[in-house]
Amino acid sequence: MKRALIYLLFAGTLFLFASSCGEEKKEKITGPIIIEDKDLFSLKLTAIVKEDDSFDVFYVQNENEKFTGKQIITTKVTGSDLEQDIYFKLPEGDYPYNLRLDLGVNKNQIDVTIIDLTMQYSDDKYKIIGKDLYKHFNFQDVLQMSPDSTKYKVSLKDKHDPFITGNDGFKVILNSKI
Repeated sequence: MKRALIYLLFAGTLFLFASSCGEEKKEKITGPIIIEDKDLFSLKLTAIVKEDDSFDVFYVQNENEKFTGKQIITTKVTGSDLEQDIYFKLPEGDYPYNLRLDLGVNKNQIDVTIIDLTMQYSDDKYKIIGKDLYKHFNFQDVLQMSPDSTKYKVSLKDKHDPFITGNDGFKVILNSKI
């Protein structure tokens, strides 16, 4: 009985050691600690952005509004091959009816890998993983992606203005789940 227990313990240890040897450790850029203000609507985009850039979130608060430069949050992004969290916070008292996420202005930015997108207001959070973004957003024609991918390739046509806009299903999430 003791011998069987020793063999079982040895086999379990060997299994754990062998399974962890082949794993590649993913790194992530960590920036300053951001204290979440639960009274503000916030959006966290986790992505790999290889070139320095600037991302924008445009928002509207009513159904009949259009996206304008009056309701925009801009965040500078430092280029890296590592995942990084990109934060956007709307002003106090503002809550979006819909969002438009501009994925950079740098013409050298060829692709962006989106890991996930998390929205929070008060104690409610909603997370969309990168490969499911196509279910919640309409993609501008300069962005190419496949439904099973998280990488969005920018095809440089006449202009460089890659963005995604929340579709009707996304508006339902904003107005009922968060």
